[in-house]
Amino acid sequence: VPTVKFGKLSVMVWRCISSKRVDEMRILTENMNKEFYLDILRNELTKSAQNFGFIEPHFPHKLKYKSYQYKDPKHKSSLCMTGLLYNCST
Repeated sequence: VPTVKFGKLSVMVWRCISSKRVDEMRILTENMNKEFYLDILRNELTKSAQNFGFIEPHFPHKLKYKSYQYKDPKHKSSLCMTGLLYNCST
């Protein structure tokens, strides 16, 4: 059976899930690299945590959630690990 290749277009979906609900879906069309992933963590993860009520408005560094990610090299880069430490953790 022949296959058809469709160029280099890729689509990634960001969605944050908690035990109580699912946040709105965001479509990302850029190629993923460690800088783009860190930008997602800074913006999308923070928005989702606020939507879920996991960040207290008057105490933004007092978080009530844990972030889990798999072992993709860009997720484990020192840039992203430092970004998580300073932007997305207690």
